[in-house]
Amino acid sequence: AIHSDLGKRSAIKTLRAHYARSPDVRKRFLREGQAASKIRHPHIVDVYDVAIQDKMPFLVMEYLEGEVLASVIARDKPLGVQRTADLLIPVIAAVAAAHDLGILHRDLKPENVFLSKDRGGVVQPKVLDFGISKILNAQEEHSLTGTSNLIGTPYYMSPEQARSEKQIDARSDQYSFGVILYECVTGERPFEGPTLY
Repeated sequence: AIHSDLGKRSAIKTLRAHYARSPDVRKRFLREGQAASKIRHPHIVDVYDVAIQDKMPFLVMEYLEGEVLASVIARDKPLGVQRTADLLIPVIAAVAAAHDLGILHRDLKPENVFLSKDRGGVVQPKVLDFGISKILNAQEEHSLTGTSNLIGTPYYMSPEQARSEKQIDARSDQYSFGVILYECVTGERPFEGPTLY
Protein backbone atom coordinates (compact mmCIF):
# COMPACT_ATOMS: atom_id res chain seq x y z
CA ALA A 1 0.00 0.00 0.00
CA ILE A 2 1.08 3.60 -0.53
CA HIS A 3 0.10 6.30 1.96
CA SER A 4 -2.04 8.78 0.01
CA ASP A 5 -0.49 11.87 1.63
CA LEU A 6 3.07 10.80 2.45
CA GLY A 7 3.72 8.52 -0.52
CA LYS A 8 5.27 6.00 1.89
CA ARG A 9 5.05 2.32 1.00
CA SER A 10 3.85 -0.20 3.57
CA ALA A 11 3.01 -3.89 3.55
CA ILE A 12 -0.48 -4.91 4.62
CA LYS A 13 -0.91 -8.40 6.03
CA THR A 14 -4.38 -9.92 6.32
CA LEU A 15 -5.90 -13.28 7.16
CA ARG A 16 -7.60 -15.54 4.64
CA ALA A 17 -11.35 -15.14 5.06
CA HIS A 18 -11.94 -18.64 6.48
CA TYR A 19 -9.28 -18.06 9.17
CA ALA A 20 -10.65 -14.61 9.99
CA ARG A 21 -13.89 -16.23 11.15
CA SER A 22 -12.11 -17.91 14.08
CA PRO A 23 -11.95 -15.68 17.19
CA ASP A 24 -8.77 -17.44 18.42
CA VAL A 25 -7.01 -17.03 15.08
CA ARG A 26 -8.00 -13.34 14.97
CA LYS A 27 -6.64 -12.81 18.50
CA ARG A 28 -3.40 -14.59 17.61
CA PHE A 29 -3.04 -12.52 14.44
CA LEU A 30 -3.60 -9.22 16.22
CA ARG A 31 -1.21 -10.32 18.96
CA GLU A 32 1.49 -10.69 16.28
CA GLY A 33 1.31 -6.96 15.66
CA GLN A 34 1.20 -6.13 19.34
CA ALA A 35 4.22 -8.33 20.11
CA ALA A 36 6.35 -7.03 17.22
CA SER A 37 5.53 -3.38 17.95
CA LYS A 38 6.27 -3.86 21.65
CA ILE A 39 9.82 -5.06 20.97
CA ARG A 40 10.83 -2.18 18.64
CA HIS A 41 14.16 -3.51 17.45
CA PRO A 42 15.95 -2.64 14.18
CA HIS A 43 16.10 -6.33 13.24
CA ILE A 44 12.41 -7.07 13.82
CA VAL A 45 9.91 -6.04 11.16
CA ASP A 46 8.27 -2.81 12.29
CA VAL A 47 4.49 -2.84 12.71
CA TYR A 48 2.83 0.56 12.28
CA ASP A 49 -0.78 -0.34 12.93
CA VAL A 50 -3.12 -3.21 13.75
CA ALA A 51 -6.86 -3.00 13.24
CA ILE A 52 -10.04 -4.68 12.00
CA GLN A 53 -11.96 -3.40 8.95
CA ASP A 54 -15.24 -5.06 7.95
CA LYS A 55 -14.48 -8.01 10.27
CA MET A 56 -11.07 -8.50 8.59
CA PRO A 57 -8.04 -8.00 10.85
CA PHE A 58 -4.93 -6.52 9.28
CA LEU A 59 -1.42 -5.40 10.15
CA VAL A 60 0.33 -2.44 8.52
CA MET A 61 4.08 -3.11 8.47
CA GLU A 62 7.25 -1.70 7.02
CA TYR A 63 7.72 -2.63 3.38
CA LEU A 64 10.81 -4.80 2.88
CA GLU A 65 12.71 -5.60 -0.29
CA GLY A 66 14.94 -8.65 -0.45
CA GLU A 67 14.43 -12.35 0.19
CA VAL A 68 13.98 -14.83 3.01
CA LEU A 69 16.97 -16.70 4.41
CA ALA A 70 15.42 -19.97 3.19
CA SER A 71 15.90 -18.83 -0.43
CA VAL A 72 19.53 -17.92 0.20
CA ILE A 73 20.25 -21.29 1.82
CA ALA A 74 18.57 -23.16 -1.06
CA ARG A 75 20.58 -21.22 -3.65
CA ASP A 76 23.99 -20.81 -1.96
CA LYS A 77 24.32 -23.65 0.57
CA PRO A 78 26.44 -23.96 2.56
CA LEU A 79 26.80 -20.29 3.43
CA GLY A 80 30.12 -20.51 5.28
CA VAL A 81 30.92 -19.45 8.82
CA GLN A 82 31.61 -15.74 8.23
CA ARG A 83 28.56 -15.13 6.07
CA THR A 84 26.39 -17.06 8.53
CA ALA A 85 27.71 -14.97 11.43
CA ASP A 86 27.06 -11.73 9.53
CA LEU A 87 23.47 -12.76 8.82
CA LEU A 88 22.57 -14.33 12.14
CA ILE A 89 24.19 -12.11 14.79
CA PRO A 90 21.51 -9.44 14.18
CA VAL A 91 18.86 -12.17 14.48
CA ILE A 92 20.32 -13.24 17.83
CA ALA A 93 20.10 -9.62 19.02
CA ALA A 94 16.47 -9.35 17.87
CA VAL A 95 15.41 -12.60 19.55
CA ALA A 96 17.26 -11.63 22.74
CA ALA A 97 15.38 -8.29 22.77
CA ALA A 98 12.11 -10.20 22.50
CA HIS A 99 13.13 -12.53 25.33
CA ASP A 100 14.05 -9.53 27.49
CA LEU A 101 10.41 -8.45 27.18
CA GLY A 102 9.09 -11.94 27.94
CA ILE A 103 8.15 -12.73 24.33
CA LEU A 104 8.98 -16.13 22.82
CA HIS A 105 8.82 -16.34 19.03
CA ARG A 106 8.09 -20.11 18.81
CA ASP A 107 8.44 -20.32 15.02
CA LEU A 108 12.01 -19.34 14.22
CA LYS A 109 12.96 -20.76 10.83
CA PRO A 110 14.72 -19.53 7.67
CA GLU A 111 11.37 -18.50 6.16
CA ASN A 112 10.88 -16.08 9.08
CA VAL A 113 14.24 -14.35 8.66
CA PHE A 114 14.00 -11.75 5.91
CA LEU A 115 17.18 -10.36 4.39
CA SER A 116 16.12 -6.83 3.56
CA LYS A 117 18.37 -4.53 1.54
CA ASP A 118 18.60 -0.84 2.40
CA ARG A 119 19.13 1.90 -0.18
CA GLY A 120 22.88 1.33 -0.12
CA GLY A 121 22.44 -2.40 -0.80
CA VAL A 122 23.43 -3.39 2.74
CA VAL A 123 21.63 -6.50 3.98
CA GLN A 124 19.55 -5.95 7.13
CA PRO A 125 18.20 -9.23 8.57
CA LYS A 126 14.69 -8.89 10.01
CA VAL A 127 12.77 -11.40 12.13
CA LEU A 128 9.22 -11.85 10.85
CA ASP A 129 5.98 -13.44 11.99
CA PHE A 130 5.29 -13.28 15.69
CA GLY A 131 1.89 -14.84 15.00
CA ILE A 132 2.37 -17.78 17.35
CA SER A 133 4.55 -15.97 19.83
CA LYS A 134 4.05 -16.62 23.50
CA ILE A 135 3.97 -13.74 25.92
CA LEU A 136 5.17 -15.10 29.23
CA ASN A 137 2.69 -14.68 32.07
CA ALA A 138 -0.10 -13.64 29.67
CA GLN A 139 -3.49 -14.56 31.09
CA GLU A 140 -5.03 -15.57 27.76
CA GLU A 141 -2.15 -17.75 26.58
CA HIS A 142 -3.77 -21.06 27.49
CA SER A 143 -6.96 -20.30 25.58
CA LEU A 144 -5.06 -19.22 22.45
CA THR A 145 -2.75 -22.20 22.18
CA GLY A 146 -4.05 -24.98 24.38
CA THR A 147 -1.86 -27.84 25.58
CA SER A 148 -2.65 -30.34 22.83
CA ASN A 149 -2.03 -28.09 19.81
CA LEU A 150 1.19 -28.49 17.85
CA ILE A 151 2.30 -24.95 17.08
CA GLY A 152 5.42 -24.23 15.07
CA THR A 153 7.41 -25.79 12.23
CA PRO A 154 8.52 -29.33 13.15
CA TYR A 155 12.03 -29.26 11.58
CA TYR A 156 12.98 -26.28 13.76
CA MET A 157 10.91 -27.06 16.83
CA SER A 158 12.49 -27.89 20.17
CA PRO A 159 11.64 -31.31 21.64
CA GLU A 160 9.64 -29.73 24.46
CA GLN A 161 7.64 -27.65 22.00
CA ALA A 162 7.00 -30.73 19.84
CA ARG A 163 5.66 -32.49 22.95
CA SER A 164 3.29 -29.51 23.42
CA GLU A 165 4.67 -28.90 26.90
CA LYS A 166 2.99 -26.01 28.65
CA GLN A 167 6.01 -24.38 30.26
CA ILE A 168 8.44 -23.73 27.41
CA ASP A 169 10.85 -20.82 27.76
CA ALA A 170 13.55 -18.97 25.84
CA ARG A 171 15.58 -22.16 25.46
CA SER A 172 13.02 -23.37 22.91
CA ASP A 173 13.81 -20.41 20.62
CA GLN A 174 17.51 -21.00 21.23
CA TYR A 175 17.11 -24.58 20.00
CA SER A 176 15.32 -23.37 16.85
CA PHE A 177 18.05 -20.82 16.26
CA GLY A 178 20.66 -23.59 16.59
CA VAL A 179 18.92 -25.58 13.85
CA ILE A 180 18.98 -22.51 11.57
CA LEU A 181 22.67 -21.99 12.33
CA TYR A 182 23.45 -25.64 11.56
CA GLU A 183 21.55 -25.47 8.28
CA CYS A 184 23.33 -22.29 7.19
CA VAL A 185 26.79 -23.73 7.84
CA THR A 186 26.20 -27.28 6.52
CA GLY A 187 23.44 -26.75 3.96
CA GLU A 188 21.32 -29.44 5.63
CA ARG A 189 18.93 -29.62 8.56
CA PRO A 190 20.17 -31.75 11.47
CA PHE A 191 17.08 -33.98 11.42
CA GLU A 192 14.93 -35.04 8.49
CA GLY A 193 11.95 -37.36 8.36
CA PRO A 194 8.82 -38.08 6.35
CA THR A 195 6.52 -37.69 9.37
CA LEU A 196 6.49 -36.08 12.81
CA TYR A 197 7.04 -39.44 14.51
